[in-house]
Amino acid sequence: MGRKRKTRLIETPGPEQLAARATGKVVTFTREEILVRLINTAIGLWFHGGDMLSVHMLGAASYKTLCDLTKKTGKVPWLTEIIGDEKLTLAYDFLRHAPSDLSIVLDFPPGSNMTLLAGVVTTFESVFGYRTDYMSVLMLRFISRLPVDSPERRAAFSYLANKYLPEDFVIEDLAKLEGAEFFNKSLKLLVGGKSGQSASGP
Repeated sequence: MGRKRKTRLIETPGPEQLAARATGKVVTFTREEILVRLINTAIGLWFHGGDMLSVHMLGAASYKTLCDLTKKTGKVPWLTEIIGDEKLTLAYDFLRHAPSDLSIVLDFPPGSNMTLLAGVVTTFESVFGYRTDYMSVLMLRFISRLPVDSPERRAAFSYLANKYLPEDFVIEDLAKLEGAEFFNKSLKLLVGGKSGQSASGP
């Protein structure tokens, strides 16, 4: 049997900690705020050709946290049901459970980051009830490349399109674009050229 993870108790802030907050020596973040920053950063890196493993680590850490939050509800994230956690967080788990043999290497598929980030976005939305503009752009990119060569895939595309595509949005106009060009044009269409870090309603 594996060792049980110890639960770390969160202590009530004392005078010293409150003083540090008041003077700006520390910055406080909720779990939600941390996740938004990690996910938005991962999405920005992915669209702009950032390091693939950095994208993966940010996305996987977010996904693992969100999965922990959904355990109490009994709701399994939809991508977990389809392909399983171990395929979404391959490099993250490789590091966390690293063998002592330093010659062992990781075979990492760069294309998996798109699926991971889509899983992160949909799970974040199921937990917190909204998505940021960066998350919306990511889902547009995910939908634009979904194959529709079977009834099941066409049904999946229809479901996601109804959920994530804005009214009168023509996905074909952007489907051939890549990287930063897709990101910038999609963001402009969605939010009128705002920074994209703001939160969209559910």
